[in-house]
Amino acid sequence: MRQISDKEYLAVFPNKSILDTFSKSNSIELALHSLKAKVSKSKLAPGASAMLQNGWVKLFDVSDCARNIEAVKLIAELAREVVVVDELSLIREGPIGVKLNGRCIEKLRGSV
Repeated sequence: MRQISDKEYLAVFPNKSILDTFSKSNSIELALHSLKAKVSKSKLAPGASAMLQNGWVKLFDVSDCARNIEAVKLIAELAREVVVVDELSLIREGPIGVKLNGRCIEKLRGSV
């Protein structure tokens, strides 16, 4: 069992039928500490260390020859998985917007 937020835990059940049974009930009482819990199926993999987030970042000082979708994707993939490139920002002057998928997007810093 692993804590994933203040009130959420991720647990692996011995088999799917037990998980199905517990997830259909409104709540279960944990006898050891008289706690009530709600069991629901998760889309997280049991071995996952965190959930991936989507977030927008800006790429500054991209040269004119690299202001195309393919080049920007290659640049942005150095940081995280690219979801989409803001095509409007490619034709404007200034930074290029890129939506990334990864862990802790808000902590992403750096320059290349």
